[in-house]
Amino acid sequence: MAIDKLFPRYLNKDDDDRILKSIELSDALNIRVSNDDDGNSGVIKNVKGNTVVAYASASDTLPSGTNRTIGNVTNMQKDEVYYFVYNSNGDHTIYKYSVKLNRATKIYQDSVLGFSEKSFVKGDVIVNQKDETLLYFTDGKTAPKKINATKAERGGYPTDYSEGTNPSTTLTNEERLLFITTAKQPPLDVPEWEFFTDSSITFNNLYEQMFQFAYQYVYADGEVSAISPYSSVTYSSNQLADGITSAENKKKNNALRITVKTNVGDVSKIRVLARSGKEGAFFIIEDID
Repeated sequence: MAIDKLFPRYLNKDDDDRILKSIELSDALNIRVSNDDDGNSGVIKNVKGNTVVAYASASDTLPSGTNRTIGNVTNMQKDEVYYFVYNSNGDHTIYKYSVKLNRATKIYQDSVLGFSEKSFVKGDVIVNQKDETLLYFTDGKTAPKKINATKAERGGYPTDYSEGTNPSTTLTNEERLLFITTAKQPPLDVPEWEFFTDSSITFNNLYEQMFQFAYQYVYADGEVSAISPYSSVTYSSNQLADGITSAENKKKNNALRITVKTNVGDVSKIRVLARSGKEGAFFIIEDID
């Protein structure tokens, strides 16, 4: 009699037990499916029992109140597990467990994470070219979020949130969310322009030209925002007097000053764009740190 060597591989809770295929399970408790690359991929193994894991330091312990783990994601490349903890006092936290160190470390804590006790957080990780771990996650209710876990662990995110638009005040919830939302905020304000005369320049290349401006935010982890609203098309007073103005007056208004709005989030550069007239593609003028 032939021996069936096929092992159950996936759940099927819909069909009757009598018609289940040999690779289907009617239930699965205390097991895990291996996904390593040494030939054991897809193998069902027993889940190891729970053991107490120490925190990296006293400051990494769970906050006061009721805490509940509502999701986790594994970084196989670095042997790390990130898990998301709801807190009844609003001190929602993201932790990292290191297999190598066998320690748990607090990565990020803030009420703006918006976790709820009965929600489920789905996460994913990407290791970028700088060997930094980018952690993407969503609870399906609030806007998807992302943090640079490597940067967060070394204190790269503001902790006291005293870096608001007014140094004497703290960042608002909305401003703090700018650091961790996946869909990075584009500039919302139109760039402003004004002509002026630069006496060190003896010519005027702007006299017969008209431009339109826009700008983008380039964020710390490389994300580039959508383009801002476009400016109006430039024109100067001496251009309006074309045909009746002198050659000397045509040399005036030979420079343009462009003003853009900054952002309190983790913006590393502001990319200023321009195009000739109201048609055609925009080109980069300058990246401002």
